[in-house]
Amino acid sequence: MNILIITSVNYKQNGGILTQQNILIEILKNNGFEVELFILNKGKNKLYDFYLPFKPRDLYFKKKYEIVLLNDPHVGRLTWFTLLNKIKNKKKIYLFSHGWIFHDSQSIFRKIVFKMLSTIALSSIDKIFCVSPEDLQAVNFASNARLLWNPVVKIFDGLLNELSFNGEFVFIGMNNENKNLKKLILVFSHESMKLFKLHIIGSGTEQLKTLSKNVKIHGEITDEKIDNILKKSSYYISLSKYEGFGISIVEAMSYGLQAFLSNNVAHKYHIHQSKSGIILDYEINSMVDQINNFVAKKNEVPIESLINYASKYSVDVFQHELLHELRKT
Repeated sequence: MNILIITSVNYKQNGGILTQQNILIEILKNNGFEVELFILNKGKNKLYDFYLPFKPRDLYFKKKYEIVLLNDPHVGRLTWFTLLNKIKNKKKIYLFSHGWIFHDSQSIFRKIVFKMLSTIALSSIDKIFCVSPEDLQAVNFASNARLLWNPVVKIFDGLLNELSFNGEFVFIGMNNENKNLKKLILVFSHESMKLFKLHIIGSGTEQLKTLSKNVKIHGEITDEKIDNILKKSSYYISLSKYEGFGISIVEAMSYGLQAFLSNNVAHKYHIHQSKSGIILDYEINSMVDQINNFVAKKNEVPIESLINYASKYSVDVFQHELLHELRKT
């Protein structure tokens, strides 16, 4: 079976989708599929920049592809491409959703336009794979949608000693507005948080500024260094405004770390399903009180419980689910 994967993702801006896409391609190739990746680059291809496709040669693909996989977080941008390709070539079209366009912080007008286009596109898509409960909820009108979690690569499978709850926190992710890192730094700059230490890791985080000695900004570092920090930390924390899935959260749980998370659908799912950690309020002083109270009560959860939870999102599980869906075609 031959598969064409189409994306307009800027890899440097979305590590989660890049991780999933690389795994997706590797799984398909290792299981006998022929795979080609077609990237709609911003500034180089009109499909990315306009609502309507003006270059037919970019739309109509060779007959050899039996399945077209759309791997893009903004399906509205690909609406007319999807419709025209479906009508002309009658391909099977599958979509991986990654936090739909109407989750983004844009103007009301843009949200309405993109949601209308997305809804039109969904009518021509054969299967929709949603990476989070929030995405699934957003397309609950589509009978062909199902949950297929992003795979988590770095699930720690070594031996862990019982954690000494030492008050070290870690955040892993890119520095962008959605991650709310300036607010996170303000939380740890609070006088009653001085005994805790926060590690901030990820691309672009080196641009952040802090005067607090208990906040360590690492920037982009090696996997080995991340591994060492996770091993010595007690908690994971994220104040993201929106989270499609939260790969770093699950990675941290596999190291036995409980999570302090902001109030969004994906975060609440992980806290509820793992039976650990806490959802934080929005206001800074309230967050500070919650963190201090939680740590003081030593709400410990068995490491094995957190590791077992994380293992449900392994690459092996993702591969089994994905191949099952494709072979039903």
